Amino acid sequence: MQFKNRYSLFFLLFLTITLSACGGGSTTEDPSPEDLQLKFPAGTLLKAWVGAADTEIIPTTAIQGLTLTRSTDSDCDLDNYSTCELGQQDILTSDRLTDIAANLNQPAWYWLQDEDKTSQALTISANKFTPRSYHQAISFNNKLWLIGGWSREHNNDVWSSSDGSNWVLENGNADFSARSAHQVTVFDDKFWLIGGWDGSAILNDIWSSTDGIEWTKENSYADFSSRIFYTVTPFMDKLWLIGGWDGTTLTNDIWSSSNGINWTKETVNANFPKREGHQVISFNDKLWLIGGSDGSNNKNDIWSSTDGISWTQVAASSSFSPRSTHQLVHLGNKLWLVGGHDGSSKNDVWSSDDGISWTEITDNAEFRERINHRAAAFNNKLWLIGGNANGIRQNDVWSSGDGINWQQQSNSATFASRNGHKAAAFNNKLFFIGGETDESLQNDVWSSEDGIDWFQETDTASFSPRAYHQTISFNDKLWLIGGDDGSDKNGIWSSTDGINWTEETSANVFSARSGHQVILFKDKLWLIGGRNGTTNRNDIWSSSDGTNWFEETANANFSPRSSHQVVVYDEKLWLIAGYDGNSKNDIWSSDDGINWTEATPTADFSGRSGHQVVFFQDKFWLIGGKDGSYRNDIWYSDDGINWTQETSTAHFSGRFGHELISFADKLWLIGGITENGRENDVWRSEDGINWRKAYRRTLGSQ
Repeated sequence: MQFKNRYSLFFLLFLTITLSACGGGSTTEDPSPEDLQLKFPAGTLLKAWVGAADTEIIPTTAIQGLTLTRSTDSDCDLDNYSTCELGQQDILTSDRLTDIAANLNQPAWYWLQDEDKTSQALTISANKFTPRSYHQAISFNNKLWLIGGWSREHNNDVWSSSDGSNWVLENGNADFSARSAHQVTVFDDKFWLIGGWDGSAILNDIWSSTDGIEWTKENSYADFSSRIFYTVTPFMDKLWLIGGWDGTTLTNDIWSSSNGINWTKETVNANFPKREGHQVISFNDKLWLIGGSDGSNNKNDIWSSTDGISWTQVAASSSFSPRSTHQLVHLGNKLWLVGGHDGSSKNDVWSSDDGISWTEITDNAEFRERINHRAAAFNNKLWLIGGNANGIRQNDVWSSGDGINWQQQSNSATFASRNGHKAAAFNNKLFFIGGETDESLQNDVWSSEDGIDWFQETDTASFSPRAYHQTISFNDKLWLIGGDDGSDKNGIWSSTDGINWTEETSANVFSARSGHQVILFKDKLWLIGGRNGTTNRNDIWSSSDGTNWFEETANANFSPRSSHQVVVYDEKLWLIAGYDGNSKNDIWSSDDGINWTEATPTADFSGRSGHQVVFFQDKFWLIGGKDGSYRNDIWYSDDGINWTQETSTAHFSGRFGHELISFADKLWLIGGITENGRENDVWRSEDGINWRKAYRRTLGSQ
């Protein structure tokens, strides 16, 4: 994008129903809608596995006994649910329940009821907008809306959410052109979308919508010049457009419109300096302009106006650092300033009762430092959505009732998105260890019994944070071997519980490495290949106890490589693909781990690395990896030589650096990195073909 460098556990409670006490006298008032709404204690969960055709609901204890109605119609008449599109109704028990309304491609709405109360409509959606910046987010008609922006391309999609966690794609290709750095505001009960950058030109067109789905072009070329990094703000029954950059110069002109279509130039040169990346908001019967950049320096001055035309400087500099691309929100009789760029990305939060004096609420909020994010007031909370965090676009959503404590809103797993982590089945649980998140390398350990609820065993294990290590269950212990913590390692660690780790040796006889493979074969651990710095290896080592290792060969028949896969089948080791300077699709086998035979130099799947292969239900299953593109294809083989493509495009996104593991008679896929960034999604399959995505929603207030 041409302009992007300008700125750069839970616990379950039984359901309790709060009953309103009646006052004295002989007359009983009719209950209010609030009194008739079914509510849930904090921590109450709705859990499910969302598939391509249906959703498998797992009723938690807290909601068993309630009636669940669902439909793809958000306005379903619950008394006549059978007339609604895909309307269904069941009383929840401890048994799993199949819902045909929600699936991976289709959102649905759920209602929970007891005898006389009904919950609000619960949106169930397995999808979400891509990571992005320069988008717009706004509250309208009791929903949060996200419109357009820059991901890996310009977007003209429109998303909505009634809770911040579940997002519905209202229009994937709206009538306005794909763009970023535009403005969207609500005025006269409509959305108004104005200007922006479409990748080839700066725009000054104007579009409106009453529902966020259907859009009307109101003006192809407005009277004001095309621009970006400006503001559009409702005030005194008008829209006010202020400042910005027209592709050549900064501006400080002011335009107003009483209908959103026809615009009047109020002044060509306001008394505040020209700027971009500022914020303007209506507060206490005034417009307030705060911060921005004059092209050379960021600013922290504050200006106010009672009429939008004449401006008074109320502070030449404020308590917060000079900045641009911050966000300004009006909530609870206060102004709130969130993040921005002051030479570096910020995640501080400030508030003001009067617009002049500012108090720092936190200098380090839970969300990452960022620029070009969006913030909004919704449901009596502050909301922060997406943005650019130190060069990485985000699609995270955070909310706060006080500006201090922020909670990430998600229906995915509770661990951070990552790649290069390693998983193992141990003590009847799924475990995964470490990997790399957007922030840093990790040495955390997580476990789960069901793939939906994840428990952090430790956030800082004894070994250094790392990725592309190996983790395996052997001799009633978890073992961690090698990996990359900024440099390649050859230390060996073990644990009997996943929490407490013992360093078996810090510098073993084999060279430090990452991207290697460790597998259990003929009662021994076998370490095969990997990368030491920039040098790929094809040495093979074995150990009968995990601590003492013997070099079986320094130079196996196959080429030195890393990011390959090794599995056991038919009393043989099978080595599949990897990277030796080129992406490979060769397959080798060995019945002793030392002598290797090439089964095929070119398997049917493309050459790749960072893929995963698991032997499951008497077949090899190969999923994903990178062959120049991020792959989400699925291949299987009965013999390791001849491969059949099950699908070229699975429902999960293309990725590498993910984990695939067999556990509890199912395949489990966890995380990885896609073309849009790292993921923390969890997928499950009973046959390798049909996959379901883990869904976890908090019903009670957080």
